[in-house]
This record gives sequence, C-alpha cells and structure tokens, in this order.
Amino acid sequence: MNGGVDNPLWKVIAGTVTAYPTFLPSIATVRHFDPVGFKARDVRFGYALAVSWSFAIAMVVASDGDPVAALAAWVLTSGLVLLMYEIALQSTNDIQEGV
Repeated sequence: MNGGVDNPLWKVIAGTVTAYPTFLPSIATVRHFDPVGFKARDVRFGYALAVSWSFAIAMVVASDGDPVAALAAWVLTSGLVLLMYEIALQSTNDIQEGV
C-alpha cells in the first residue's frame, strides 16, 4: 500500500468523514434538537444516506485493493462519526424551548 494521501484507506476515511456533513446538519446544530422530535428523526434518516454513500465509496476502494482493510477503515470511521452525532443528539442539557 502507498503511504500518505495516495493511500486508498485515506480515501475511505475522507469520503466517510465528508459524507456525514453532506447529508446531516452540523453537530453543533444537532445538539439543540429534541432527541425524540421530528428533527431527530430527520437526522437519523440522514444517517442512512451518509452510511450508504460512504459504504459505496468503501466498496469502490475495496474493489481496487485490500477489501478487508477498506471495510475495516469504513466501519471504524463511520462508527465513530455516527457515535459523535448520536451523542450530540442525546445531549438534552442544551435543548432550547421552541428550537
């Protein structure tokens, strides 16, 4: 495998990290949503879009190189970003009335 930005795993990681803000609002915005409200349901629907898009990127990279490494990088990166969004969504301390 190549090193640096030419490494295919970096393409999986970068594609996964950029897929989430493409389909979801920022984490700072998500912090203010009611975790059981309609906005939270929209965010969780966005998870499906971001996961699907980033998985497609991982499949393209996996088809050209090491599929196990590409899928492992995707699972780890996607899981961490998804966890960050879900933790922000579940943070009910900062919910503002009427937002």
